[in-house]
Amino acid sequence: IVSVDIPSGWAVDEGHPQDSLQPRMLVSLTCPKLCAKDYKGVHYVGGRFISPAFAQAHGLVLANYSGAEQCVRIDGGVA
Repeated sequence: IVSVDIPSGWAVDEGHPQDSLQPRMLVSLTCPKLCAKDYKGVHYVGGRFISPAFAQAHGLVLANYSGAEQCVRIDGGVA
């Protein structure tokens, strides 16, 4: 199962209950949400939807994209 942004049944700010959906892969849009902080599977961030200036103004840490990449793996694995 691949989940996009927030997997079904997960509370956005509180994490995921143990009895909820546990996807093998998560693709967070723009930046990971609080619910993904303890996620242990394959994790990508996708989408360059906000500017670096907006991110800085709101304290967001964006993925380090290379060239024209649209997705970056952030779980430490190899893409």
